[in-house]
Amino acid sequence: NAPDTLTLHRAAAGFAKSAKAEWGVCVPECNAAGVVWRVVKGMCGGPTLYILTKRVLSALSMPLALSPVFAPFLEQRRASDPKGHRYDDAPPEVQVLVGVVVVLKMVYGLDGFVR
Repeated sequence: NAPDTLTLHRAAAGFAKSAKAEWGVCVPECNAAGVVWRVVKGMCGGPTLYILTKRVLSALSMPLALSPVFAPFLEQRRASDPKGHRYDDAPPEVQVLVGVVVVLKMVYGLDGFVR
């Protein structure tokens, strides 16, 4: 049986962390354009949904890294702003899918009311 997404993500993140600790190899973030297009196409979306999703993901500063250890630091505008992505440990594909759902909710409403 094939492993589920979270098990595979945890295994890959553990391997990346050990590679960084032992050999100093840093695993970069995944290619956002390819992942976003794959998810949008899987949801039967088009170029407009792709562009809107990329904008929303950019505004939310979602890291597409295997682990928060590899995610870039956040820009601090106030003293209370976080420095990094401490609790952002979801698989990148799931984060992109959440971005697509947020865009669809913003555009179409999806709450039962006619617009």
